[in-house]
Amino acid sequence: MVAGVGAATLVCFSASAVLITLSVWLRTGEQLRIVREKQQWVAPHFAALGVLGLALAAAYIAVGYAGVVAFMTPALMMRLAMKQYVDKTAENVEKLKQQNAALHSANIEIVRVSDELQVSYDGTLEALVNALDARDQETKGHSIRVSHYMMDIAREIGIVEGTKQWIDMQRGSLLHDVGKIGVSDTILLKPGKLTGEEWELMRKHPEIGFNMLNKVEFLQGAAEIILGHHERWDGEGYPRALRGDEIPLGARIFPVVDTFDSMTSDRPYRKAKSTLDAMNEILRCSGTQFDPLVVEAFLDIYETWVKAREELHAISMPAAA
Repeated sequence: MVAGVGAATLVCFSASAVLITLSVWLRTGEQLRIVREKQQWVAPHFAALGVLGLALAAAYIAVGYAGVVAFMTPALMMRLAMKQYVDKTAENVEKLKQQNAALHSANIEIVRVSDELQVSYDGTLEALVNALDARDQETKGHSIRVSHYMMDIAREIGIVEGTKQWIDMQRGSLLHDVGKIGVSDTILLKPGKLTGEEWELMRKHPEIGFNMLNKVEFLQGAAEIILGHHERWDGEGYPRALRGDEIPLGARIFPVVDTFDSMTSDRPYRKAKSTLDAMNEILRCSGTQFDPLVVEAFLDIYETWVKAREELHAISMPAAA
């Protein structure tokens, strides 16, 4: 009996393997060797089925159909349990897919609303900046220009666009002089030289700006730049006399772009200096007033700035109506 079952298993496996191999070969054109290798993994399964067949035959011979039923019942129950498990798993996977799709849609909507809010925030900030610049006609358009310059250097240094650090720098440069709201017009618009007392009041505008914006969560990073935008690399700046890397990176970039724009813009008391003069002044103050790393980045994009300068001035200073 054992030999008969073994022979039947061998014949069944051989016939199946040959027929499947020929079928795949005729359909796909793969080499017979490759097709045959793909079939080898099923041999152990056929061997196991042969053993089960032998056991089933032995059960039938021993007790008849009752033996077959007794032998098959556990296997059938196992098959049913596995099917239920697989079906339940498939059902759970489908539910997870649906939930994931819903979460993905919700995330897309959140990102869209967040982007719209950011655009709205930035539009509001830019309107505020324009209002501040309009207060002092001497520096009209200055904030927008230095913001463009600052982000050019930030990009050159390696700050990734859209990151929190990038956005903080963008907003900090736009709002750097927001603290001048707390400085009276008699000081801010005084045509002559400021007295010592007036100068002390003017020097408070970084702290005023910081105190205004630091209470707004999404502007706290920008507030740090505003507080430090008059610090110097050598520690001789104000209001905290920070030195070197103690100064936030955005507040180290700002003095370079502020100097470049101020020197190359007309003022009522002087004509604009050349871009070459501005570059030489920035080079002269590298390591004292300015961070040498920022100056190096400035030099790398200097030519681009010179070419774009006239266009940027035109954008930031529209003709009066």
